[in-house]
Amino acid sequence: MAIRERFEIQALPTPWGRLPFLAVTDHLDGNLPRFEGRWSDAGARLCEHTLGWPQGLYLWCWENPEPDRVIERMARGTATSGFCASPAVTATASVPR
Repeated sequence: MAIRERFEIQALPTPWGRLPFLAVTDHLDGNLPRFEGRWSDAGARLCEHTLGWPQGLYLWCWENPEPDRVIERMARGTATSGFCASPAVTATASVPR
């Protein structure tokens, strides 16, 4: 499986207009106060929305293409791109206790 820059990964800091298409930032979007704030920010408040810019990383949700098979390991291919992958696994099925 290919991991492509600008789709699943992106370098930080990210310039405006270069957010990845398939990954999300590590900060949530927010809302600006509608009826208060500096007069010079009136135009920005018309949007009432702020974008959650990444502070440390992007998160890309990869779904197992074969969910009936257990993932035993994840291996990295070539190391020419210089990015760091940090896998995290979550379970969606109930786990017996």
